[in-house]
Amino acid sequence: MRKTLLPLGLLLAATGFSTSAAAALTEVPAGDIAGTVTWCDDEDTMLLQGAVTVTGSLTINAGCIVRGQPRDLPFGSPDPGAPGSLQIYQGGTITAIGTSSDPIIFTTAAVDTNDDGQPDLAVSGLPRKWVIGDGEGNFLDDTPKTNPLAPLDTAGNANVRLWGGITIAGFAPINLADVGFGDGVAQIEGTAAQLYGGTDPNDDSGDLQYLSVRHAGDEIGDGNELNGITFGGIGDGTTCDHIEIYLNQDDGVEYFGGTVECSNILVAYVGDDALDVDQGYTGTIQNAISLSAFFKNEDNTDFGSGGSGDNGGEWDGDDGTTYVGAPVSDVSFCNVTMLGNVSSEPGHTNPALFPASANRGITMRNGFGGALANSIVLNTTSDGIRIIAGGITPPCSGVPTAGDGVCGANCGVVGGDELIEVVSSTFSDVAAVGSCVDEAFLNGDDRGAGANLETAAEQLLNENPYWDPKGTLSGGRGKLMGTLGTPINPRAITVANDGIAPTDVGCPDGTATYRGATDAGASDPLFTDGWTAMSVGGVLPEPGAAPALGAGILVLWGLARRRARF
Repeated sequence: MRKTLLPLGLLLAATGFSTSAAAALTEVPAGDIAGTVTWCDDEDTMLLQGAVTVTGSLTINAGCIVRGQPRDLPFGSPDPGAPGSLQIYQGGTITAIGTSSDPIIFTTAAVDTNDDGQPDLAVSGLPRKWVIGDGEGNFLDDTPKTNPLAPLDTAGNANVRLWGGITIAGFAPINLADVGFGDGVAQIEGTAAQLYGGTDPNDDSGDLQYLSVRHAGDEIGDGNELNGITFGGIGDGTTCDHIEIYLNQDDGVEYFGGTVECSNILVAYVGDDALDVDQGYTGTIQNAISLSAFFKNEDNTDFGSGGSGDNGGEWDGDDGTTYVGAPVSDVSFCNVTMLGNVSSEPGHTNPALFPASANRGITMRNGFGGALANSIVLNTTSDGIRIIAGGITPPCSGVPTAGDGVCGANCGVVGGDELIEVVSSTFSDVAAVGSCVDEAFLNGDDRGAGANLETAAEQLLNENPYWDPKGTLSGGRGKLMGTLGTPINPRAITVANDGIAPTDVGCPDGTATYRGATDAGASDPLFTDGWTAMSVGGVLPEPGAAPALGAGILVLWGLARRRARF
């Protein structure tokens, strides 16, 4: 690694620090870290020059900014190069423990020389890399700690695919059949050679806490995109809490098998699915918020692979191709809030721009089994919760209401409004027995309890005069600060303690009997406060901010018990 002192003016722009002393920026060349390495011991910024792999032990100190370089050339070129990315291989570990006041931030090294809120373009037409020593320009994301980038740059293009992303591979079980490496082992997407999967459910890949991953999702090959974070066969010995994925081209977080338990997750503005599980994932996810505020680029083209976003959750038991019988999918989701941006307000035409397949809440299919408890899904263009049998979604045979109702043979509201049960008896793409589109309950007129869903997240529409996805109305040079007139307080979109005990469905925090990711009756800071881009940028309230939401209270899902039987 090579260390460089940034000039003071560039230092302040690049790091967001207000300090009088220059700090070191350290280049990390593409290649493997086989020993024990610590980042940001005596520097503030690490620069990933390409695909950085870890087969040893990597520690990233709190407050570290890790920047990934953009890719060199378009695919089809003789040597397109690879974007900066971090890949933890099997046997390698990552210890990245930030704090609520000093998070670890992964972002782009793209350059904005004239400070106009748009990335400089190289001859290739792609964003230009930072070149140490060339004396030019600021980082595009020059103040990630104090004022992150807005969703769109000032030219109206989404701030995604500006570097690679993070992949972590472990030895926990997956259910993929032999694809050339033996049963239960595969090569993870977004990498050239990284294997994942094994037989150790307690495998330990390290610790991730207070980690924010922004503007990622570039490809290493045509169609081989990186997620914000990809977990491949990660065991429950791994710590995973307080994770943010902000503006990623593909999925936010994807789980390929494994058993890892994660909590306190925020995913905002991703091009595909916010939380994607596959290949027999059997872990737990508790306290998660996704904001799927789908918008177009300025030229009305999609920024995401799923039509400016796809599902808040895409949950599969297998990948729809080949699999082995163990482990079965047995996932527990508790206290999840998934927001779309449907609105019927005059002049808000955004939903009409998107196909019916876009902006779903949760899709379950391909042998998925498990639990979804105490959660809220609302303001989606099409389905709120969709359970697919054989790739087809039959119409509901009944309309659930708050308290009772049946929709299909094995999908309904059972035991008050606390439980939906789906039983999966075989491991195939027709395994989800029963199918239900709860559109009438989640998005239609009969919502129960007098709740108003339609205006819940309308502030996030790009036609709304109080929402500026380019961050230019307040002179913000494409910054997130000032894009939204009034912060969205997730506590205004939750319901009091009338859900089930999460421990009953396998989630660790049994006290979280409220619906949604936040407790409406609590006064302590939100788990997002102070360290996420969405909080620092003013879209979610900062600590001590007055509760606010320019909409009505939102209805609940205290729902869903689905245990797979194989």
